[in-house]
Amino acid sequence: MRKAFVDRLAAGQLRIANTGAIDAVSADGQWHAHGDGDGRTVLDAPVAALMALATRYQIAPGLHA
Repeated sequence: MRKAFVDRLAAGQLRIANTGAIDAVSADGQWHAHGDGDGRTVLDAPVAALMALATRYQIAPGLHA
């Protein structure tokens, strides 16, 4: 994470929630995924952003095509 992003979170200038939708397709076109944000996950402090990022790194090794 860039320092400017962390600084803005710490100053209360940013509040980010998962309210959008995302579609993803694997490079070979075999796998499709869709997700709709429900707004419950909110990044409003540096530690919240760090925890969200750490969670991704924890599960990433278990993801296989």
